[in-house]
Amino acid sequence: MNDEGRSAVRAAALLCKDNAFQRWMLGGSYLPGDHEANEGATIAEVRLLLGVKSRAEIGADQEKLLEWRSLCRRFEQARRGNVPAGR
Repeated sequence: MNDEGRSAVRAAALLCKDNAFQRWMLGGSYLPGDHEANEGATIAEVRLLLGVKSRAEIGADQEKLLEWRSLCRRFEQARRGNVPAGR
């Protein structure tokens, strides 16, 4: 795994802990005040969307890395109000 891949894996770990990312990823399934449940559900949703068993695969597979970047861009756009909420 190269530096770019390692950076993406770290970013995935951090974003899955982020409340705003959790709310965006989980929508109506978000549980206010239950950070552990939300983090676990967000991790599961990221894995499902990207078709990986582990977030580590994001950094090892160029196609998955591109999909992760696209997901991050959509989140940033939603956060800025440029697109509707939800993935």
